[in-house]
Amino acid sequence: MLQEICLTTVGSPAVDTVLTVSVTHGTAGPEDFDLITTQVTITENMTEPCVSYQAIADGLGLEGVENLTLSLSGPPNVQLT
Repeated sequence: MLQEICLTTVGSPAVDTVLTVSVTHGTAGPEDFDLITTQVTITENMTEPCVSYQAIADGLGLEGVENLTLSLSGPPNVQLT
């Protein structure tokens, strides 16, 4: 599992970017999974536009999560690295 999400903008300079983060987590099996969606704002003045999975999990109150899957969506000129 990746430990952090980093962004690279393509074409235009970086602008404030809001990513929709869908978090699926569970400890036993798929039947115990919950889906939580939140938003992470990454601004153009961030020196390192990265956000850690753990920070997102902590922000969602998902401490001690065994299985954490994030899916992200953002503007077309933003690539996740």
